[in-house]
This record gives sequence, C-alpha cells and structure tokens, in this order.
Amino acid sequence: GSWRVVADAPVSFRCDEDLALIFTSVLPDLIPVDDEKAYSLSDSSAVFVSPRGGMMMGVASCDGVGDVTLFTGAGSGVAEYRFPLKTWRCTDVPRWIVSFDNVVTLATDPGMRINLTVHDKFENGKEVELRPSEGAAVLTSGRSDNVQNLGNHGNDAHFRL
Repeated sequence: GSWRVVADAPVSFRCDEDLALIFTSVLPDLIPVDDEKAYSLSDSSAVFVSPRGGMMMGVASCDGVGDVTLFTGAGSGVAEYRFPLKTWRCTDVPRWIVSFDNVVTLATDPGMRINLTVHDKFENGKEVELRPSEGAAVLTSGRSDNVQNLGNHGNDAHFRL
C-alpha cells in the first residue's frame, strides 16, 4: 500500500530534496554527508548517509593491525541488506574510496584507528589529486535501494592524475 513520510518542526520536507530512509534493527551512528568533514574511527563502525547518492572518502591514515571493511547499507547483516563491498588490511587501504551507494557502513577491527575526510561526491564536481603512489577504489553494490541513482544525473568521480 501507499505510505508517506512526515516530520515534526523544525524539520520540513520539500519535494525537490533527496532523502534516505534507513530501516535497521540496530541503532547505528549515522553521519550525514554533505560538506567535507574529518572523522576518526577507532574500534567501531559508522554509517555514512548521502541522500543524493554517493560519497568520496579521503583516507589520511590507518593505524593498527587488522581490517577495514566497507559495506553498503546500515543493517546488522545481509538479511537487513548490509552487503560487504570490500575489505582491506589497514596497510592496504587506498588513499581515496568512492561509493555510489547512498548508505555505507565503514567498520574497523578492534585496536585500529582510521582518519578520513568524507564529502558528497557531487559537491561542485569536486576533483581530487591522485598521486602515483596512491590508490583509489570506486565501489558500488549493484544492489542499491536508491532510486535516485537511476535518475538522470551521472554517477562519476573526478581524479586529477
């Protein structure tokens, strides 16, 4: 059947704004992605949300021994549509990570810390520099629940080599 989303003041919805609905059995640490901001995660996970569909992560450093995993979705597993996209050893995390999904979870193993900046990849057609010694990962699940990704705007990431 049909349903609608409503909000209490001071929040208001406009028909020309993108929005993301996140259904999960766990209450994650939700981080809205818009302007570029710095984050530090240690022994934890965070859910980054970009209703417009997609984001770019600039990894400044990764310290410790273990894995860093990027998932699409925010649930507690595949049954809640949280699918693993890629796992890296801390020493192998690329300088840039781009995801075309609107909700991703970044998780670290215990005893690790990752420092990164995250921004909406559509922010003014932002272009980042990729040096010869740096790596980049461009990921999407192919299982996106984001109808906006099927719209008439492009999914792209710009790197200056």
